[in-house]
Amino acid sequence: PHFTKIEQFIRDLDGAIKNLFVDVLLYCDELNLIATYRGEPAPVVKSLTNDIRVPADAEITLEGYLDDRGFIEIDDAIQQLGRVGAETWQSEMLCRRPSRSDSVYPEFAPKVHVSDFDIAPIVTAANRRDRYTWIGGIDFGYRSPTVLLWAFVDDRDVLHIVDELVVREHTTEQIIAQAKQRAWPKPDWIGADPAGHQRNEHTGTSTITLWRRAGYAVRARCVGIETGVKAVRRRLQRADGAVGLRIHSRCNTLIEALTMYHYPPDKPEAETPVKDGHDHAADALRYMIINLDRGDWNVTVRTY
Repeated sequence: PHFTKIEQFIRDLDGAIKNLFVDVLLYCDELNLIATYRGEPAPVVKSLTNDIRVPADAEITLEGYLDDRGFIEIDDAIQQLGRVGAETWQSEMLCRRPSRSDSVYPEFAPKVHVSDFDIAPIVTAANRRDRYTWIGGIDFGYRSPTVLLWAFVDDRDVLHIVDELVVREHTTEQIIAQAKQRAWPKPDWIGADPAGHQRNEHTGTSTITLWRRAGYAVRARCVGIETGVKAVRRRLQRADGAVGLRIHSRCNTLIEALTMYHYPPDKPEAETPVKDGHDHAADALRYMIINLDRGDWNVTVRTY
């Protein structure tokens, strides 16, 4: 409770005085600070496993030690800052309580991520693969909609979603025909739902096979929903504040999906979003990103 009062006291200070007070806090003895604030000696007790003194009225005390591997190096922390999402950084690296809301993508902000960016120069430079890579993402459906997204990645590793195709009760052949009529360059590959490998019980051919026969390269990486959601959130806002995803305003279905896609409000621990119609466009985006950011799950073990 004393730290809570001090925190509120700091918030009420003016800017210059606050900075000075924070500097003092960084280099002072916490126990002396508490005693001074209380106006009386602070009762302390010795820890169980070391000689460090802790407040006697503390409800919980954590004791531990650093092994021979020590701390994480600052260069590794800076690199991690650009690879993880803002909420992951806050909860896992800064040990702050993670925020929890029903929204699957609380970082999504139309004013930040949606615009009428000019695509004409990109289409003209379609063959300049050193600067732009065209890709796609698709969620298969029949009675539920099939959603196909077109996008390109620029030389700054920013993903730009430029268009969407949303159709119901269309065969795969009909959808492929409509996709070929769009003016966009043919994607280098399309990220798809791995369930598309299942063979049709009548034709014996899978949906992904039909797309490949039509000349499209299809990636169907098997990654859990939670991992995929984190990958999308990392694109929406990295821990260093960078935005790695832009969406053209014509993509109405995707914009609505990212806004409305949610977890069940009565199950705060649920990790699977509600499938109420907003999941299809969101899934197409997720399939695209997990097949784009393929290297982000490689684990490197290092010793310091």
